[in-house]
Amino acid sequence: MFNQLNAKLEPLRQKWVKRFEPIFGPPPARLPPMREVNHTIPLINPDAKYSTRPPRCSSAMFPLLREKTERYVKAGWWTPAHGQNAAPLLAIPKAGAELKLRTVIDARERNANTVIDSTPLPNQDMIREAVASHPFVSIIDISDAYEQMCQKHSSLRHSEPTSAMSSNKGIAMGRHPGRGS
Repeated sequence: MFNQLNAKLEPLRQKWVKRFEPIFGPPPARLPPMREVNHTIPLINPDAKYSTRPPRCSSAMFPLLREKTERYVKAGWWTPAHGQNAAPLLAIPKAGAELKLRTVIDARERNANTVIDSTPLPNQDMIREAVASHPFVSIIDISDAYEQMCQKHSSLRHSEPTSAMSSNKGIAMGRHPGRGS
């Protein structure tokens, strides 16, 4: 019975995989277009100065960071730039047997200076209950999902991390300076 059901579902799976190919494939090789709604970072004090902290990257993670940096710079997601308030870009391993890179910006100081968005979060209990009633759950790795967000040019200087690839340069992330509004 399972084989019959699987045979019926396989054409549908293939159709869905083809339809949603951008989700299942590798990250796109270029910047997405500006959207109707784009990411901004509204600050309480735009002139605030943050403390300087060095970025950290283990020798095991460094080749993965180099590869990711080269790929993102080539795609235009990241642009080498000088900035005053660059936060450290942390290169940490993802959980699992295979060594994979997860980059995280230590934006604690900037976040403390960010205007709080009062938009309510979706009810997580309702979402869990709705998902739990289905026999299948997606395990899509959305580690590069933030590259799909566009950032307004006015917020770029607030999102520069400093990377272990260069101790005196930051990286403007999300939108190439000069593009967009």
